[in-house]
Amino acid sequence: MPLNHRQILVQTLIQSCPNITNTSVDLKTLEPTIATSDSRKCVENSIFFATRLSVEQYEERYWYMYKPNPEKYFFDGHPYIDAAINNGAKVIVCEELPNKLYSGVAYFKVDNVIEFMGSVTKNLVESVNTKIIAVTGSSGKTTVVHCINTVLQNAGLKANKLYTTRPTPITLPEMIFSLALSNTGIPNYLVVEMPTDRKGAIKRLCSITPPDISLIFNIKEAHSKTLGGIHGVVEAKSEIITHQKDNGLVILNADDFYLRKAIDMSKRLKKKIITFGVKNGDIKGKVLEQFDTTTLAEVALLKKKSACNIKLLGESGLYTALAAAAVGYALNLDIKTIEKGLASFSPMPGRMSWHILDSGRIKLFSNYAKGTPANTKHILELINNLPWDGKRILVLGDFDFHEEEQADKKVWHIINSKFDCVLLTGKRAVKYQKHLSAEIVVHTTEDKETTLKELQKIAACVEKAYIVVNGSLEFKHSELVNEFLKKYE
Repeated sequence: MPLNHRQILVQTLIQSCPNITNTSVDLKTLEPTIATSDSRKCVENSIFFATRLSVEQYEERYWYMYKPNPEKYFFDGHPYIDAAINNGAKVIVCEELPNKLYSGVAYFKVDNVIEFMGSVTKNLVESVNTKIIAVTGSSGKTTVVHCINTVLQNAGLKANKLYTTRPTPITLPEMIFSLALSNTGIPNYLVVEMPTDRKGAIKRLCSITPPDISLIFNIKEAHSKTLGGIHGVVEAKSEIITHQKDNGLVILNADDFYLRKAIDMSKRLKKKIITFGVKNGDIKGKVLEQFDTTTLAEVALLKKKSACNIKLLGESGLYTALAAAAVGYALNLDIKTIEKGLASFSPMPGRMSWHILDSGRIKLFSNYAKGTPANTKHILELINNLPWDGKRILVLGDFDFHEEEQADKKVWHIINSKFDCVLLTGKRAVKYQKHLSAEIVVHTTEDKETTLKELQKIAACVEKAYIVVNGSLEFKHSELVNEFLKKYE
C-alpha cells in the first residue's frame, strides 16, 4: 500500500537522521498532524523542531520576529520540549537530548535543527517530484504568484502557492510540511515567492527548494540601500537563476532595463529563457480598453493571440498577466487555457483590490499588505494613469520599518497632483506632512478607530469619492477597510 504524504514526511525524517532514540513510537504508521517549531501549536501526534540559533549566527533579515535571548542563543526551542510533549508531540527533533526521555516519544538528534529542516524539505519535495516555480522581484511578487497558481489550477494541474513577505529557513520548511500534512498533500507544481533584502537570502531559500522555473518580475529601488544600489538589487535577485536546478528555465521581464544583465547572464549559463513584456518579449500583450475594475487585454504567445478581461489594472496589471502566461506557456498550456485562467483570476484582499460602493458613488482601492516606499510608488504610478472623478482621498500608512525612511520625489509629486485629502495614519506617518502641498487637506491619526471615523465622515459628505488606502498590516489597515466596507454591504 503506497505511503500518503504524512507518512512520506516521517520516512524522510528517518532517512535524513541516523541518530534516533525511539522509546515506543511506531514510526512506520505514525501520521503526524502538524510539524512546527512553536510548542504552543503542538497537538496530538505533532512533530516539534527545537530550533536554536546562536547569537553569532543572527541575521536580521531572517530572525527579526523572534525575541532575543540575552544568553548564548538568540532563540532556543530546547527549553520548550516538555511543553511540546505535554501538548501531544510524538516526535522531537533536537540538538541535545533532554535529561528525561518520555515513553511514547521519538527523539531525533541532529547537529543543527534549522539546517536539518531545510535538508528534509529538499528531500521531501524531490521524493514526490514536485516542480518548483520560484518568483522574485521588487514589487508585485505575491500577486504574480497568486495569478500563476490560478492559471495552473484552472488548467487542471495540481498546484499550490507559498507566499510570504519574509520567509526564513524555518518558515519555508514549515509551510511545506504543512502542505505535506494537509488532505491534498504536496502538489505537483508549487509556486514559491522568494523576496530578499540581503545578498545570499535567495540563495539560502533556493538551497531548500531549488527552482525548476525561476521568474524575475521586475527590478525597482526596494532594498537598494541594504543591497548596495540598484545593481546590487539585480545581483541579489539573480541568485534565483544561479541557484536553480541545472536544467532550470528562466522567465524574465524583457521591458525592464535592469534585467538586461540577468538576461545576458542566463544566456552565458546556457539557460532556456522565456521573456515577456509589452514592448519586447516572447510573450507580449497590450491594453485594449480600461474599465473601472478590470482591463481588456490582448495576450500574444508567439504568433497566437487572444483577448480577455482581467481583474488587474492597466499596463501594470498586464505585466502580472503576462508573467503568468509565460509560466503557462513554459508548461505547454495552450493560449485558450491560459486565457481562461487569467479571466478567472481575482486579486487577493489588500493586494490592489477594487470595491465599487453605494451604487458607484464611492470607489475604494485598497493595498494594505505591505506599506513600503517602492510598493507605494508602484501603486501610485498605476492609479496615476486611471480616470479620476470625485473627491480624491488617500489613506497613507507609515512605511514598513525595515524599509527606507522616505519615498522618492515622484511619490510625493503624484500625491500632491492627484489628491484633495490625505489621512496620515500611524505614529510615524506624521513626518510625511512636510512633503505635502499646502493645498491638500491633511488629517493625522494614530489609531484605526479615529481613521475610520474621519474616512466615513469625509466620504459621507461628498457627491463622489475616490479613495485609495495604501497602508500596512502593522496598522491593521485590513480591519479599517473591512469595517468601512460593512457600512455599504
